[in-house]
Amino acid sequence: ATATATTTATATTTHAVPQTSAMSLTRVTSDGTRRKPYCSWSTSCEWNTATQQSCSTALCQSAGYENGTFVSATVDLCTGPSLTSDATWLWVIDLGEFLYTAFFRETDVTADCYGVGVLATTTTTTATTTTT
Repeated sequence: ATATATTTATATTTHAVPQTSAMSLTRVTSDGTRRKPYCSWSTSCEWNTATQQSCSTALCQSAGYENGTFVSATVDLCTGPSLTSDATWLWVIDLGEFLYTAFFRETDVTADCYGVGVLATTTTTTATTTTT
């Protein structure tokens, strides 16, 4: 009698491949959608470099980028008129969260966004050995 044995080994490797360089900038302006939220506040507001950066980072990450830098805003977030009375998507700076609601004041933000993150690629290798 002849004995036959078959062995199969499978190895899977995942590699992170950058989709774009950090130096590639895309200018994005918020429009109140989930992917491009306006910036707003709930109970306290300070329109300074830190809050402008917070709004820019939230906008860029919502749009699918890693980060971004502030370029401009239509109105001063704390004292300017509201852009709309409708419910929109907002990054609420003093709560640190996204909300779909109508707040008293909001502004659109324009930011230079960069770093589209990483794309995971998977390689699967299968080897089969038969011995008799």
